[in-house]
Amino acid sequence: KNGEKIAEYTRDDLPLNFTAQVYSATKSWTGLIIGMMIDNGDLYLNETLFDIWPDTSDDLWQNVTYADALKNATIESLLTHTSGLIDDYSKAPTSFTNFTNFGGKTLRETLDMVLFLGDGAVNNFNYFAAGNIFGYVIKERTGYTAEEYANKYIMPYVGINPSEYSWWYNAEGVSYTYFGMNLSPHQLAKLGQLYLQGGLASETKQVVSKKWTEESFTPHAFNATIVGMEIEYGYLWGINSTLNATCAIGLGGQFCCVFPEKDMVLSVLSETFPG
Repeated sequence: KNGEKIAEYTRDDLPLNFTAQVYSATKSWTGLIIGMMIDNGDLYLNETLFDIWPDTSDDLWQNVTYADALKNATIESLLTHTSGLIDDYSKAPTSFTNFTNFGGKTLRETLDMVLFLGDGAVNNFNYFAAGNIFGYVIKERTGYTAEEYANKYIMPYVGINPSEYSWWYNAEGVSYTYFGMNLSPHQLAKLGQLYLQGGLASETKQVVSKKWTEESFTPHAFNATIVGMEIEYGYLWGINSTLNATCAIGLGGQFCCVFPEKDMVLSVLSETFPG
C-alpha cells in the first residue's frame, strides 16, 4: 500500500522467495509487452493477424482450419477475448497437468489450435485460455521472445533479476504468453504496482505509457466469466467493479489485484491445482 509492503504471509513449508506457476496471470504481463510495442510503433491495435503474417503464397495458412477468422482477428480483439476464437483442446498435444507445447509447438500449430465460434461471437467475450498467438506476434515484430523482451526492457526497471524467475516456452523456444511464468508473490505484485503508478518504474523511467495502463484498466468487454467470477475485461486484465479492483487472474487461485482508490496491490499464489 502506498508503495510499501504492509503485510506478507508464506506457508511454513515454503521459503520466503518461492516461485510458482501463475498460469493466466501471465496474460497481464503479455498485455504490458503489447502495450510497450504499441507505444514504440511496433504494433497497432487495429492490425490483423494477416497484416502481421501476409503470406501471399498461403504456405503458412494452408490447412489452418479457421484461417479466415484468424486472418481477420485484430490485436485488440485478442487482448479482449472478443475475436470469436477459443482453444481447441482436442488438438492440444498435452493435458492440463503437463503444459509442454500446450499452446502449440510451431506457429502453424498454434494458429490451428483454435475453434471459431462463428460471426455472432465476434465482439462478445469468449475466453481464449491457452493459445500462444501473442508469443509469435512478439517474436515477429521485435525479434525477441516474450521472456527476452521482458528481461531487456521490463525486469531491470522493476527490480526482478532474470535468474530469479522463469518463463515456459515451446519446442521452438517461443515463450508462452497466455500462461507460463513462474514468479514469487512479490514479483507478481511488481506488475500491479507498475500499473498503479501509471507505467512509471521510477521517477525517471516510464516503462509503458500512462495511457496504456488506463486503457488496460478500462472495460472493453462485458459479461465475462473467468474462474467462476463475473467481471468486465480490459486489455488482458479482469475488472471487478464490485471490489473496485483490476486483477491479473491465473488458474488455481493466482491473483494480482490493483485497488487504485486505496493505492494498494494484493498478490496471491495458491496451491490449488496440479503442478
